[in-house]
Amino acid sequence: MRFPSIGPTRRHRICHAKGQVAKWRFRPRRVLGPCYALRKPMQHSRILTVKLAFVVLITVPVPAFHGRTSASERSTCRSLEGTALLWSKTELRFVNVGEAHGANEVPRIFADLVCSAGITGRPIIVGLEMNSQIGLDAYFGAPDRATAEQRLLSSDEWKADGDGRTSKAMLALLADLAAFQRRGLVRKVVAISVSRMEGIEGTDQAALVKAVASGERRMAETLIQAAAESPDALVITLAGSFHASKRNGYPDVIPYEPMGAYLPAEHTVALMIDHLGGGNWGCDPQGCGPQPWKSNASLPRGVVLDRKPSHDLGFDGILAIGTRVTPSPPANGRKPFRHASGALIQQRPSE
Repeated sequence: MRFPSIGPTRRHRICHAKGQVAKWRFRPRRVLGPCYALRKPMQHSRILTVKLAFVVLITVPVPAFHGRTSASERSTCRSLEGTALLWSKTELRFVNVGEAHGANEVPRIFADLVCSAGITGRPIIVGLEMNSQIGLDAYFGAPDRATAEQRLLSSDEWKADGDGRTSKAMLALLADLAAFQRRGLVRKVVAISVSRMEGIEGTDQAALVKAVASGERRMAETLIQAAAESPDALVITLAGSFHASKRNGYPDVIPYEPMGAYLPAEHTVALMIDHLGGGNWGCDPQGCGPQPWKSNASLPRGVVLDRKPSHDLGFDGILAIGTRVTPSPPANGRKPFRHASGALIQQRPSE
């Protein structure tokens, strides 16, 4: 028996009279009745939806790995006071952060600074005091985390003794920057020391000074070139405190200008790391290992602009950690060592 053709209004009345709820769908009538005809075909639509979802899942390509896995990467920025004022400077192109290498806390707060720059809506280029752009590109282009770290740690730069620039904390910073790349926050990571040591050979003091001075200029040129390729980008750099400064704060010790002096001063802000003392991993003529790092101020965590004595050292302000700092050993597992003369000495201003 087939039921006669009926319209949607009458169909609802019939279903209501049967104590059933009719949801109108443009489906063909079934021989089992008008209400059944409204409900049963929906099962097929559910099956179709599941099939389509499965097809989408198996056909969407998996993106290449760029650092830390999603389970452990940061998903939000850690709050950092004072950054709103910094990023409100519309003329700003370059931000240099000066440090002494080898502390756990410095790369962490640098990552927070980079993350906070997202409020500007501008793409970000990150400069790091590393020697190999090829090594960085291999890390960020690796298909998975294990391969990324294996490529990096097997390079000559990361197999060396390590003065803090290849520490475990710096490896964690690279993973954070990779996560920022996936989010579209960071456009590129640049190795600024690729050509710094060119021409440094022999023992002639004047020639050595000239070569090192040229290396500072080439570091700045690397950042300027990166900025030229992305005219709307912010270029945020982590480097030794001397490199990052905008003028030579140690003229009696270092007879040449730093990298920061070759960047356009009106478009550059240099921030000096501030902390409550502690230690870092560094190298000196005696060897490499944990070294004391004296406090240079006692400010709460955040960015403070236009503060003395940072101006006297070529800085525009301070990036304060707000806590004591601790040594971060080399990512390659290298243990502390000392040469024959032996003793720990106070670290000189970082270069």
